[in-house]
Amino acid sequence: MTTNVTERMELQSSPEVIDESNAKIGKLELTGYGIGTIGYVMGFNIVLGFLTYYYTDIIGLSAAFIGTVMLVGRI
Repeated sequence: MTTNVTERMELQSSPEVIDESNAKIGKLELTGYGIGTIGYVMGFNIVLGFLTYYYTDIIGLSAAFIGTVMLVGRI
């Protein structure tokens, strides 16, 4: 029982360091990130479209002002 604990401690105390800073991702993983980004952007644009309608037609602010505020918000 103690040998298993000792072996585990030795393995944990000397981990191998792997440098993955220059590792390239595959096409499948890149496609997955792209599909996830499309979903995020679609949701973001739906909310911005509704807010533009709400601020201009319901609240009565000018479209130029709303466009400027949204532009500054993205920067």
